[in-house]
This record gives sequence, C-alpha cells and structure tokens, in this order.
Amino acid sequence: MSLSKNIFRTAAQYPNFVDRLKTVHEVDAESPANKMTRSEIQRLFQKAKEDGELVGYSEGYAEGERKGMEAGLETGRVQAAQAFESEHDDALDQFREALIQVVENAQQSVVEWHHEAEERLAYLAIDIARKALGRELEIHPESVIDIAKEALLEVSEGRLVKLRVNPWQAGLLEARKDELLAKFTFIQNIQVVPDAAIQGGLIVESDGGLVDARVETYLERLEDEFEEDAA
Repeated sequence: MSLSKNIFRTAAQYPNFVDRLKTVHEVDAESPANKMTRSEIQRLFQKAKEDGELVGYSEGYAEGERKGMEAGLETGRVQAAQAFESEHDDALDQFREALIQVVENAQQSVVEWHHEAEERLAYLAIDIARKALGRELEIHPESVIDIAKEALLEVSEGRLVKLRVNPWQAGLLEARKDELLAKFTFIQNIQVVPDAAIQGGLIVESDGGLVDARVETYLERLEDEFEEDAA
C-alpha cells in the first residue's frame, strides 16, 4: 500500500487533529482508573504497600531463620568437636596411665623374677657345694687334716685342744697329731674325740673357746650372708 493511501485513510478516520484528540480523551475517560475515587486509589496503594512489607518481612524472616539455622549448626559442630576432643584427650590420658601401670608392673615382675631366680640359684649353689664337699671328704678323707689346720689358726690360747670329728675320720687325725703339734707349738696336747653327729669337718674345743669348722656350718653361713644381701 502506498504512503498516499495511508495518509488518506488516516485523514478519513480522523478528519482533523481536534477530533483525534477528542477521541483519545473519550477512550481515556472510559479507563477503569479514571472511574476510581481518590480514597479507593489510596486504599489500593496502602494494600500494595502492606503486601510489599509482608513479603519483605517474610523474606527477612526466612533469611534470618536460615542464618539462625546455619549459626546453630556451626555452634553445634564446634561444641561437638570440642566434646569429642575432650573425650579423646581423656581417653588418651587413661590409656597412657594404664600403659604406664602395665610397664611398671612388668618391670616389678622382672625384678621379682630375677630376685627369686637369684635366690633359687644361690640355694642351688649351696646345695651343690654341700654335695660336692661331702663327696670330696668321702673321696679324700685326708682333707680333714687341712680343715683342722685352718681351724687351729683361730685358736689363740689353750694347752689342751679337743678335735671332735666323724668316727670314720678320727683315725686320720689321731695318726697326724704329731704333725699338728709341731705346727702349733703353743698347744701341748691334742685329743681326738669321735662324734657321729658331725658329718663333715670338725669342731675345735680349747680353753680359749670353740671353733666350729663343720662343713654344714660353713654352708649355713653362706646362706645367712646371702639372705642378708638379699634383704
């Protein structure tokens, strides 16, 4: 369609500019907004404002609730972590104390075991020595002469000396009296006395006192010394 035809059609519909303005005014007059009173407009405006505030409050409440939940969750997480760490530290302390107690008990047990082992070994050694000395005296009965010489060294005075000895060794001492008198010149006489109660070694009796040179007495002294050291 040509431009001239458009102009013509428009001119035919709106003969002049005044008529066109009038038509526009009539249309505006028919608009629902022009028919509302001022109070109605204010009421609608107030309602829209309240609706907007309600929406804003709802959104703000939701946002606050969300932040509150996040803060609560964070606080709960921190408290849970602190509680776990505290319980974990307590558990470690209890485990450490229990471990120390176990180690101390083990060390004490080792010490006691060593002590008991040493004690058993000491008594075993004494028992072995007892048997060895008894066997030595049986195999070499003349060893009683050496025991007598050691015992007479403890005699400080006494003209008459008695040697109490097992009967099966009495003959050996009787045969070697001159040898003993020659060695200990302060002794004038030696008397050999058989005594079945003596199993090994001998007992020396003199004016100066008594010297117990029995094998059993020697072993008992060893036991006493060991018990004193152990105590």
